[in-house]
Amino acid sequence: MLSYDHFHSNTHEVLAVVYGNVTLQIGGSKGQVIELSAGNVFIIPPGVGHCAISTQTNYQVVGGYPNGGSWDLFTGTADERKQALENISKVSLPTKDPIFGSTGILVELWK
Repeated sequence: MLSYDHFHSNTHEVLAVVYGNVTLQIGGSKGQVIELSAGNVFIIPPGVGHCAISTQTNYQVVGGYPNGGSWDLFTGTADERKQALENISKVSLPTKDPIFGSTGILVELWK
């Protein structure tokens, strides 16, 4: 997990904490701070800033992307804004919940 605020404009992201605990800030530099621990899963839509703000390093987070797609990396500068907004507008909703597949609750929420 990167330790600076960033976002992906071309994909959704699922993060799973494999071991340890990590403190994330979601929603940019003034966003919400959340604590995650092993077994927690977090879904981040495109364009939502996030970073690890933990002082500890004894954790592992794994990221995944719909259909194994690739991701871009933006940090929210003014120069990136036009391209990021264009990219975000083209991202479709995933067809499956990353945890429960086609019957997962996110499939219903995304409708």
